[in-house]
Amino acid sequence: MIKRIIVLPASLKDTLKEIANKYNECAGALFYLPRKYEHAVVCPLSHILILKEGTPGAVTLDYYDIKKIEKILNNTRLNYILFHTHSTGTIEKYGAYYGTNFSEQDKQIINRFLRTRRDHISMLVTPYNGLYVKFYYDSAYSDLELKIVNWDPYEKDKVAEAIEVILSN
Repeated sequence: MIKRIIVLPASLKDTLKEIANKYNECAGALFYLPRKYEHAVVCPLSHILILKEGTPGAVTLDYYDIKKIEKILNNTRLNYILFHTHSTGTIEKYGAYYGTNFSEQDKQIINRFLRTRRDHISMLVTPYNGLYVKFYYDSAYSDLELKIVNWDPYEKDKVAEAIEVILSN
């Protein structure tokens, strides 16, 4: 089993918090350059791409969105995590349950993605308790851990040092 450590820099955390606190939902991708080590794959998130925005409960990514993302990443070593929000509007309209949980429709769509790409990761972002993040992935394929850091994991000359800190915790 692979251990994957998702590294969320404070700047992206703040962006996700801002997006989740909107009334409308958003969906898109977070990009990272995977770094393979003996005991883990470290995935420092670096960029965000918002593909869709719409009314609460009506925003989902589909096969065509995935193809757009893969076209953008063609001939790079970058990988991605799909994300979507359950916004303040979603929670207001559908209830507190959606402040910490994927909907059944979300799970059905993600399971379709997992059938074609076993390493797929989806991330739910909500405004619950300031910012709530939940992952959906194939737990038989990998173990997943989230680390929120107050520095940029891509800052020049800091990458090796940052990775050592992450792996030692």
